[in-house]
Amino acid sequence: KQDFRNHLFAYFVVNGLLVAVWLFIALTSDQGFFWPIFPIAGWGVGLIFHWRDAYRHQSITQEDVDREMRHLRAG
Repeated sequence: KQDFRNHLFAYFVVNGLLVAVWLFIALTSDQGFFWPIFPIAGWGVGLIFHWRDAYRHQSITQEDVDREMRHLRAG
């Protein structure tokens, strides 16, 4: 779940910067096409799958518990 939260943070930071670049270009020229929609949408699809894997896992197995315990002990 922490990996998903890091992924979500990176998504907003990077895409926010892309929108800022687009806004600067749109305000200083006649290029108004909202091109950041392509990385926002494409990356968003991957983010949805990551969310599903992190939060909608169907069943918890003993291996899942063991893996999480090893992760917490190593952390």
